[in-house]
Amino acid sequence: MKSDLSERLIFLIFLLSVGSPVGAQIPTAFVADFFGETSTFDGLPLSPSDTVKVRDPQGVLAGVQFAFPGGGGYAVHAFGDDAITTEDEGALDGDVLQFFINGRPATVISGDPAWHNGTSTALELSAASSDTDPVLHILEPENPVTMNEGQSAAFRVLGFNPLGGALTYTWSVDGTVQVGQTTDTFTYTAEPHSQGQHTVSVTGDNGQATDTAAWTVDVQAVVVPTAFVADFVGESSTFDGRLLSPDDILTVRDPQGVLAGEQFAAPGGGGYAVHVYGDDPVTGGDEGALDDDVLQFFINGRPATVISGDPTWHDGTSTALELSAASSETAPALHALEPALDQTTTMNEGENLVFRVLGFNPLGGPLTYTWSVNGAVQAGEVSDTFTFTAEPLSEGQHTVSVTGDNGQATDTASWAVSVQAVVTPTAF
Repeated sequence: MKSDLSERLIFLIFLLSVGSPVGAQIPTAFVADFFGETSTFDGLPLSPSDTVKVRDPQGVLAGVQFAFPGGGGYAVHAFGDDAITTEDEGALDGDVLQFFINGRPATVISGDPAWHNGTSTALELSAASSDTDPVLHILEPENPVTMNEGQSAAFRVLGFNPLGGALTYTWSVDGTVQVGQTTDTFTYTAEPHSQGQHTVSVTGDNGQATDTAAWTVDVQAVVVPTAFVADFVGESSTFDGRLLSPDDILTVRDPQGVLAGEQFAAPGGGGYAVHVYGDDPVTGGDEGALDDDVLQFFINGRPATVISGDPTWHDGTSTALELSAASSETAPALHALEPALDQTTTMNEGENLVFRVLGFNPLGGPLTYTWSVNGAVQAGEVSDTFTFTAEPLSEGQHTVSVTGDNGQATDTASWAVSVQAVVTPTAF
């Protein structure tokens, strides 16, 4: 133990010798050192962002230094007055110094704050950002929190009371007080069917003031496989009017909202196959569907319409079910068919190029199309296809765009087009 302390002191002295004090104190040839290892601010060990200042009884700044890494440690030179000068640079022998952390008066926990030239004194300090307000520090979990339905997580804070004594804690979930939860720790359980954003919060009260800490909790639904399963498959299902792709995800819920199945669409366009699990009567939970339940299907989180097939769950069956869903109930969606949108289209002066989109209208009926080149509307171009001609001397960057309108909302697709100049050979 003595060896560890000696090494610690050597480390502190080294830091003092190379550290750069901050502030406007005036160094003199007269100095006393003060250091701590377990000093705190708002109940937490000091960190490198905390500043320790020292003033003599007249308020003269005699020393200032940032705390150093490791937690709770600091070391500061406190300079004494130089009797030869007319200025008051700092402390006199026997002066009881005033210590501050982050500008707040510090309480001496242990050690002697009296200044004596040439001494080195262990002095543990504590300060608070308020004389009355408690402070809550989140210990766990890190904010924000992601967890699955059915999981539990411990939420814990460190409470600091500048008045002394214990704080009274009140925990809440989504604004509802959790009766009987009055300690600094609370276990939150994400109940089944609780998918979505939630808030867990705690208030610490010392009788005069309060502080609150809060977490954002994102609860994810999970599929619980059971021995009871029905399969649903599709071959020409769509989202926003296009065939499903491997980026699309299908989810299935029973009438009570329990997530019973989830699967990405299959490659090839329009296809999917998803296991939908049934409830296991042996367990106490609700894992999924019951016989004859009419299921709810979703594509990319949006409610799907059944185009053909029966969405009723029966254990052990396999059912063909074609679905369609849209990203909006009103907004149309344009999908570029040709050329590709994800790269600049290159063509030569004098060439023609066909631009074509697939338009989807969730309200039903055709869309009205408006084509533009570099912002100029192309009169008479009102279908889903447009032919762009790169005129002579049109070298450079151009934009071809189309807007689809269903009377309530619009969607736009745009292409970047790079037109290259070409040399035209002649007989001369």
